[in-house]
Amino acid sequence: CRFFPVGHTVAKHGRDIVADAEPTRRTMARATSFLSAQDRSGWLLHESHPNTTLCSDPLESMRSGVWKHGADAICSSRQPALRVLCSSNASDVHASIKYAQGEVRDTRERGLLWRAANCSLRHFSAAAACKLLREAGGMLAIGDSTMRHLFMGFLSVLSDDYERGAVSQEALQRSETLRRASNDTTVKCQGDLQFSSNLCRHVRDLATSPIGHCPDAALRFAEIRHAPDLERALREPSSSKDAVQLAEWLNAAPSRSYVLVRLGVHENFNASAVESALRAVFARLPTARRLRLLFVAPSAVGPAKPKQYLFTQGNLPVMNFTQRLRGFCHENGCTLADPFEVSRGAHSFDGTHYGMELNVLLAHVLLNFFARDSGMRSFR
Repeated sequence: CRFFPVGHTVAKHGRDIVADAEPTRRTMARATSFLSAQDRSGWLLHESHPNTTLCSDPLESMRSGVWKHGADAICSSRQPALRVLCSSNASDVHASIKYAQGEVRDTRERGLLWRAANCSLRHFSAAAACKLLREAGGMLAIGDSTMRHLFMGFLSVLSDDYERGAVSQEALQRSETLRRASNDTTVKCQGDLQFSSNLCRHVRDLATSPIGHCPDAALRFAEIRHAPDLERALREPSSSKDAVQLAEWLNAAPSRSYVLVRLGVHENFNASAVESALRAVFARLPTARRLRLLFVAPSAVGPAKPKQYLFTQGNLPVMNFTQRLRGFCHENGCTLADPFEVSRGAHSFDGTHYGMELNVLLAHVLLNFFARDSGMRSFR
């Protein structure tokens, strides 16, 4: 059985494989030792193997995979691309919510690695992710802060920079708020703090700050928190500056691009409001270019969620909402990605939002889905 470590994609015998330096191969050999002869599922199988198959449905794999022990070599790896996949809760300084009862922390076990149950998913290098997104037509992400974090997970993978790759360094330098907080040494907008700090919300714009090895990456993010606001922006494209920009992005989206939407928490998971917004998305998509709509359902609610929100935003409302949207997508031709089960083993710093570990993980799952959905044999 042969494993390929994270690194640069090179051509060999008509296939894409991953090559890296000898020290990395030795590190990865140790990292893969936890895969037993009976358990060949995991994140380290980069290509199909006679005894291991790639997941035929990467999205479905999220509902059956598990977080496991035995990944010490990965969780302590010097390679951030591997290390960030472990449940480490690196943003512990921001992982508590204070209210009347005192502090509530996510104290679940750490140092676990998620793996698909009966199949393998490819771990994409930055170069392979760039190639895939370019060939798939790119991606437009629309939604609230949970979608922003998922988009930042994509940026982290694509840039291969897990310290600063997801935020706009230029915007941070111009941020007066951040300058005033510069005496707070915990706020550096690096690593997991890119996700967990309220001061680090300046998402990298690839139009003005392109990734060097992937200058033509067609990724865009439109932050729209409320479903009615999205519906209004699509039905009245001249109603605001953001609506105009969204219309321009949709008009310029390459053929067969993916449009990802993630909404619901600000509507207390009112499925009717979100369905209405999705109908507006369908009405606005240029049918000639066959843009593909994917709805990303909410993650599970973590232990740090304030109790006053659990009635309308707890796990039961989340599950009912997702079930309703699953039926909507089945009837209307969109795809639903449900990260509820996979998120239950990750750490949420406030009960709603997750850091790098989950969002990078979801980015890899969606990259596997894009490869399968687009029929790209070089990634299968």
